Amino acid sequence: MKKSILFLQIILFLLICIVALNKSAETYKFNKKVDDIYNYNDNKIIKENEFYEISIDKEYENQGFNNPYIPDNFAYVEGEWNTGFVIEDLNGNQYVWVPCSNKENNLTEKLGRKDFSEEPFISKDECINENCEDFILSSLENGGFYISRYELGKENNTIVSKPDVKLLKNTTKKEAEKLISEMYSDLNCELINGYAYDTTLSWLKNTNEIKINKIEDKENLKTGRAKYNNIYDFCDNILEMSSEYYYGTVIIRGFLFADNENNFNSELVENLEYNINSFDRMSIREEDNYYTPEHIMGFRTVLYK
Repeated sequence: MKKSILFLQIILFLLICIVALNKSAETYKFNKKVDDIYNYNDNKIIKENEFYEISIDKEYENQGFNNPYIPDNFAYVEGEWNTGFVIEDLNGNQYVWVPCSNKENNLTEKLGRKDFSEEPFISKDECINENCEDFILSSLENGGFYISRYELGKENNTIVSKPDVKLLKNTTKKEAEKLISEMYSDLNCELINGYAYDTTLSWLKNTNEIKINKIEDKENLKTGRAKYNNIYDFCDNILEMSSEYYYGTVIIRGFLFADNENNFNSELVENLEYNINSFDRMSIREEDNYYTPEHIMGFRTVLYK
């Protein structure tokens, strides 16, 4: 009897050891994966910052921020270069020119990323923009870039940048990138990146008195809401997905509504300056298609040659 009990105790001890070893191995693998993500992100931040600083310090002789190029198979619609120069493709998709430069001046914005909140939830310095080099160089060499005039919607099962179409929501980053990649074969058309988003918002903020509108009906949401500089759907509580990453998660951008104690609620934010927590970077997992049930996401593109 004693031998049987001893045998069972030995078996139990061995089982406990095996479980402990397995947990230890799983913990090691998890920690190794986390370390790899952090190391990759940190190294990319360094390389991206180096590329940006080299590019921004160059001299560009032909910056045409006040003379936007029009890609083949596009036509001018309306607006001036500094108030919202709009172009349209053969299918009626519209884009707006965002002028920028590599220098601080009174005519246009300097291309770059920015933290609009004094105490950002996620800082720009912690984020990476994959494959942003071509966009940065094109924007600096040409003095600007185009963004979709509207958050993207669907019309006859086709992704479009048009007014009064149902907003494309409940979309993961991979799904959004696939849809965007099918729009054009001869132009660079991508999910908006951090440089484009921040430069655009700085331009809108510095040339308009912005009021952030709260959208109540998110079930029947359509494109073509409030506009600034001929760009629609930018300044309300519908969040937008970006191509930025934060340690393995996807960055989304937009305005959240907060009271004086930083509790998110439904109060109207009158101006960007009045509430430092009204705009920020947030993150979601790559497989997610919304931020919270109350804060849905749309997305838009950048277009450049």
